[in-house]
Amino acid sequence: MKKFITIVVIGVLLLSTGNAQKGSVLVAGSLALSSNNDNNSLNKTSNFAFNPTIGYQLNDSWTTGLVASIGSYKSETGTTTNLKSNQFVVGPFIRYTKSLSTTFSVYGQLQGLFGSSKRTFPTSESKTSLTSIQLIPAVFINLKNNFGLNFGFGGINYSSSTLDAPGAKSMTGFSIDFGSSFNFGISKNF
Repeated sequence: MKKFITIVVIGVLLLSTGNAQKGSVLVAGSLALSSNNDNNSLNKTSNFAFNPTIGYQLNDSWTTGLVASIGSYKSETGTTTNLKSNQFVVGPFIRYTKSLSTTFSVYGQLQGLFGSSKRTFPTSESKTSLTSIQLIPAVFINLKNNFGLNFGFGGINYSSSTLDAPGAKSMTGFSIDFGSSFNFGISKNF
């Protein structure tokens, strides 16, 4: 059933791009970097995430395109690497935008992400297939010439992950999160 719903969502999003009108190209993204170093326990962690988006503005309200997420995480104690993780997911999105003024707009973005992650431990390695469907509300602030800031504040998320191993069962999750998480990005319409 999950595969059927995923195929339907992708089909609807791809069909909507076939009726594209002349418009602008949206380029957006966010970047996250963190590093923690505990000199008492010699524990170090580092995290990196890059989330690029490219889309085509169908008209004043609708935009469709591709979104991706590339990330890595590393945990060390002294000179020993405890965990190293890399993730790559990509998928289609469709966005509905409502302008409130020349400066402020609100939008809702429905996106599907599909990909994998690889985790490396000192004595083993695992790979996982990832699927996520998200509905994200956000605010756009137009700074100048369609260059602006995007502020997200949670959303609705369904996710599924399956370890690439014989007999592995999938893990699924569902969350509704409005106001307890926050993200920030930049965008430009060309």
